[in-house]
Amino acid sequence: MPISLVPRLAGKHGQTMSDDMMLNRVRDFDWSSTLAGPLETWPEELRAVCRTILSSSIPMAVLIGRQGVVMANNALRLLFGPKYDHGLGLPVGDVLLHSAAFVDDMLDRAFRGFSSRFQDIILPISDPVGVRQAWFDLEFTPVTAANGDILGTLVVCIETTVQKQALIDVEKARERLDLALSSGGVVGVWEIDFKHETVRSDARYALLHNVDPEIAAVGAHRDLFIAGIHPDDLNEVMAAFDEAKISGRYHCQHRVVGRDGTRWIIASGRVKHDQTGAPTSFTGTAVDVTELFDMAAELAESEKRFRTYAETLPHVIFQWDDKGCLTYFNHRWREFTGYDDSYAGLWEWQNFVHPDEQPFFFAEWSRATATQERFSFEARYRHASGTYRWMRTVALPLQDAEGLTGWIGTLTDVHEEKNAEVERELVSRELDHRIKNFFALTQSLVNITSRESLDTSSFAKRLQGRLIALHQSHDLIRQGAALRQPESGMLHALFKRLLAPYVATHGAERIIIEGCDVPLRDNEITSFSLVFHELTTNAAKYGALSTEQGRLLVSFEFVDGALSILWQETNAHPAPSSGESGGFGSTLINLIIERQMNGRFERTLKSDGLTIRVTVPR
Repeated sequence: MPISLVPRLAGKHGQTMSDDMMLNRVRDFDWSSTLAGPLETWPEELRAVCRTILSSSIPMAVLIGRQGVVMANNALRLLFGPKYDHGLGLPVGDVLLHSAAFVDDMLDRAFRGFSSRFQDIILPISDPVGVRQAWFDLEFTPVTAANGDILGTLVVCIETTVQKQALIDVEKARERLDLALSSGGVVGVWEIDFKHETVRSDARYALLHNVDPEIAAVGAHRDLFIAGIHPDDLNEVMAAFDEAKISGRYHCQHRVVGRDGTRWIIASGRVKHDQTGAPTSFTGTAVDVTELFDMAAELAESEKRFRTYAETLPHVIFQWDDKGCLTYFNHRWREFTGYDDSYAGLWEWQNFVHPDEQPFFFAEWSRATATQERFSFEARYRHASGTYRWMRTVALPLQDAEGLTGWIGTLTDVHEEKNAEVERELVSRELDHRIKNFFALTQSLVNITSRESLDTSSFAKRLQGRLIALHQSHDLIRQGAALRQPESGMLHALFKRLLAPYVATHGAERIIIEGCDVPLRDNEITSFSLVFHELTTNAAKYGALSTEQGRLLVSFEFVDGALSILWQETNAHPAPSSGESGGFGSTLINLIIERQMNGRFERTLKSDGLTIRVTVPR
């Protein structure tokens, strides 16, 4: 295909092009030799329409220019057959010789800016045997440039011969059925004598028109029967009657008002003519179809109610055939997918299911099809936003005497419910994990404290203080998570909480907290609380917080990708158990800082105090 008509198509869809005869013909065709001129001179709007029809599966053509130079797609070529293979690049009047006048009129309307549409129009078509009459649905639409010029005419051509012939066959079958029903006693029989303008009928037909059966048996004036026709249908009946005088056949569906009230009948008959062509008699039958009409009305009302319910419910309502193909969906499906009816893929619902769920979804549907049981499955569907949402599909089988005919069901959005379920599971697991960690940590504190040389009172006091520090750390975690207060989980907030009692006693000028402030993980809050509570307790007993001149500096910084905490006590003697080998401090530091947090602890004793540096990788 010329690069100027469909750029880049060959590289993307080469196989498709090689399989499509018209694409290949258009590609190789010398358009410069036609009235349409070289492709390079065509406006982009015209080329865009040509690209569209060539890739369409619907029989379509573009008639280029006022002469209607033909560019047809493969579907149209298959519809019209090989007799029209020569038509590419020719004016349409030279191709459709039997319909040239009609097509020329449509081109004239298009170039005046008007669209045309026809249903079941008869056109003569050439085939290998001769010329046949075919019915078509046709649309002629102007192809317009951006400046308003008409460039050509887009033609959509759908052959309806099969459907039209089927309707004709149905009409004939109905007539035969009407005649056959006379033997069942449900058909009224009548005969019109045109010379005397009288009608003879059986009792049933007479009663349908509120005519005395005895009079009808010998011949009643036709006006008596005409009076029994429903006023709203009278003109239609008389027009059919006059047509029958000419054509010889009568068939009309209308209402009559008789002794049993208003009834629907289908009347059929044949007119006999004399040698001069004048009608002499008219014999026919009538079938009472009131129950059928009532049933049809009830079905229509039922269908209307169903459509109303389906369009007002907040769920996607759908119907599949027995193969799982969509045959109906309500507007909720359009809202969910973001597509309208112009998108053919709207019916290919399988493509909206998340790829991860598709194998399980179809396996469950195959099981339900085999057992003809209720189908229920939760899967993610692609939403109009581009994201996937959890939807619950529930469908029930539709069956007739021969078995499964399809499915009808709903698609319900359960995304929030599904997310809540996942969140509850995560919270449950996290709670279980934290409870286990809490008891393990508490047991470690009891074991370590019990190994110290303490009397009962000191043991209880120290253990109580350590448990309080543990409680305070968890309180910080709770406030940060439950109250949505990010500052509760910050490094400065933790140390302010630990040192708050001593700031109140010694003054803020003696206890300085400085340096960077960073958010802490939950496990870091617990670990730092226990370690620095121990250091604070020792400082209050022996170090900087035990004298009036003592000062405590706590400083934070990032060094080489690690959090560094400096604990510096001055104007005081160092606490003897703050990290010394064998004491609670060293054991706790080794357990938490070095083993659990993979950190490093450095302790330096000076004549006037103590310096400790804790480094934890982040």
